[in-house]
Amino acid sequence: MGVPTFFRWLTLRYPKCVVDANDSSLAHDLPQFDCLYLDLNGIIHPCCHPEGKQPESEFDIFQNIFVYIEDLTRLVKPKKLIYMAIDGVAPRAKMNQQRARRFRKVLDEKEKVSSANHEEAKESSGFKFDTNEITPGTPFMERLAEALHGFVMRKLEGDWKHLNIIFSDSNNPGEGEHKILEFIRTQRAQPDHNPNIKHVIYGADADLIMLSLVTHEAHFYIIRENVMDYRKVFCKICGQPGHFEYDCKGSARMRVDENDTLQPVIASAKFQFIRLPVLRQYLYYEFQELCRYPIYDFERVLDDFIFLCFFVGNDFLPHLPSLQIRDGAIDGLIYLYCKIFYKLGGYLTENGKVVLYRVDILFAEIAKVEDEYFKQKSEREEYMKKRNQQNAPRKRKAEDASEEDKNSMAAQKLLEEMEEEDAVVDNIRLGEEGWRLRYYQEKFEVSPEEFESFRQKIHKSYMEGISWVFQYYYDGCPSWGWYYPFHYAPFASDLYNSHLIKIEFIQGSPFQPYAQLLAVLPPASAKALPEPIRPLLLDPNSEIIDFYPDSFKFDINGKRFAWQGVVLLPFIDEKRLLAALEPKLSLLNAQDTLRNTFGDTLLYTPKLHPEFTLIYTGTAPKFSERYQVPVGSNVLLYVVTNPPKRPHSSQRLPGVVESNPEVDEHVFRCGDRRQFGGFTLINLVSRNLTQDVYSQSWKQQRADPFANVNASYNNNRGVSMPVQEKKVQEQVPAPVKGDLVANLKRLVELLAQKKTSE
Repeated sequence: MGVPTFFRWLTLRYPKCVVDANDSSLAHDLPQFDCLYLDLNGIIHPCCHPEGKQPESEFDIFQNIFVYIEDLTRLVKPKKLIYMAIDGVAPRAKMNQQRARRFRKVLDEKEKVSSANHEEAKESSGFKFDTNEITPGTPFMERLAEALHGFVMRKLEGDWKHLNIIFSDSNNPGEGEHKILEFIRTQRAQPDHNPNIKHVIYGADADLIMLSLVTHEAHFYIIRENVMDYRKVFCKICGQPGHFEYDCKGSARMRVDENDTLQPVIASAKFQFIRLPVLRQYLYYEFQELCRYPIYDFERVLDDFIFLCFFVGNDFLPHLPSLQIRDGAIDGLIYLYCKIFYKLGGYLTENGKVVLYRVDILFAEIAKVEDEYFKQKSEREEYMKKRNQQNAPRKRKAEDASEEDKNSMAAQKLLEEMEEEDAVVDNIRLGEEGWRLRYYQEKFEVSPEEFESFRQKIHKSYMEGISWVFQYYYDGCPSWGWYYPFHYAPFASDLYNSHLIKIEFIQGSPFQPYAQLLAVLPPASAKALPEPIRPLLLDPNSEIIDFYPDSFKFDINGKRFAWQGVVLLPFIDEKRLLAALEPKLSLLNAQDTLRNTFGDTLLYTPKLHPEFTLIYTGTAPKFSERYQVPVGSNVLLYVVTNPPKRPHSSQRLPGVVESNPEVDEHVFRCGDRRQFGGFTLINLVSRNLTQDVYSQSWKQQRADPFANVNASYNNNRGVSMPVQEKKVQEQVPAPVKGDLVANLKRLVELLAQKKTSE
């Protein structure tokens, strides 16, 4: 899922980086691609429940997937490689979201059962597919992998003869997109890597934008299904919908006839390209004011931009209550970052690690506006509520209304009654005195006596989470077992003094497939597990039955849509789950036992030496029955692994040929900065920037959260260092005073004077 609504924000703010895939006028702006990467889960899900005719068998699902892959391949026309990856076992941090999504899906299905339309659909087709089976370790994923193997073999004997295919199935641990990016990072670190390779990756998640940017590859593109409705885009020059200012012809379109509504005729493309080279040009202008600093490095600024975006939401952490993308959070964070950059003394991130003492400065500024933010937000919501009530259409008398009007009024009345019944009482009342304590009492059920100790605990967990997420995106999974153990986030004002926290991760190992199935599946999907394991979910006397409640609470948490709410499920206890699973494994047959193991990455090639650096470990896959090569085939099948991992670096590689410039100051300013509360947070921050960064006005009077810690772990270039034995007086790092350039000039003068005196 990635960052909610981030793609919508991106297309409005930086519109020129998104182009339709079937726009022939823009064909010259797209290069000839070398490599196509397919995050197959983004294809599998829509092919199981496509728009229009539904599949009537598993065979139909597989055919839908094959057609989808062929469409993408014909569109992209890769010259060298197709890398196909299916999600394997995910890190523990991702399982919480997977678990919530699957339980919520079963709840939605129960609600559909009562609808007449669902009953009719059920009668029309006897095939019913449970999408929860799209999880590693299920028989469906095994059959899908075998079907994809046959598909690839057929294509390599046909119109894919010039291509190499790498396939990583669901028995290889790791999310699909992260397996792909790990491959790209390792290839990029090789001495003979071509820095001008043209990459394009398919996927529906918005976090692919972050993952692609953090590779620092010069030519990276994303292809995804079209979700941009240009009928809702209005030009600021002519006022017409359908285009942005830089495409405006300067005059209104003539009306064709009296029935013409002047709406643009827009052919909707099935796919869109996100051109990251163009996005990089936009971001250059976004952070242009930082160019005056001697330490400025655009690649490092990109890392910090990605880090800032994590605060508005990701798959692993809830967003901070005072940072919501619809209220201008990203715009405000960019503005704040540029204004305090000279005080940071460097960047927020370094080589994949988060420099916490610099993040403290950022949180201090956000914390100063938190109270005012909540007050203004409450006032805006109250104003909108009153305005909607005033603008509600007046009800006509029944005898004067048409049949259509009567139906409309009845529907409106029913909707109002339902909203009154479903109205949630706001017991927290953010912005009113005491809102902080009420938040923790309501969301975390924390008593006033436990308040301080709990706030220290959640502070440490959240900063661990921020560090884990950035390392995961930058250089791969730092810990398979870490997860954020709360459903909600703390406040920014509770995250200062983070430089005193020691953050360390234990790499660990991923769950086996059946362990993950037990961790994420609801009882209604127990059939996806082998029969000996199902009682752990279904038997009332199971030692882990408390992991699978019949009912659970759902908190809309102030969001606009139900799917954005919080599913309040108990967190899985890893030790208990594995202990309950262990005796069941001995009851499995040979096929089920094999499905619970990790598999291989396969290379299909018509050549003896493909143009990629890989380690060949054999020609016999572990799942040999699944991946058989026909006798006489011209396709070579190898088991491969990535070469030894080298440190990833935030720099452009030598020899890069830059893309043609398409963004200038005018194009940059054409982006829509009014939506998503563009200036809400900016205005609050700008009014407070004159205050001292470590002003005590926003701090609560409370005990030192880390009284037993005697040194800062993160105020050095090593980012994380062990405790020093010598007692060090605890100090908050002071921000850099004055202008950095002036200080450097003064230093040069002093050195010159010293040299003269000698």
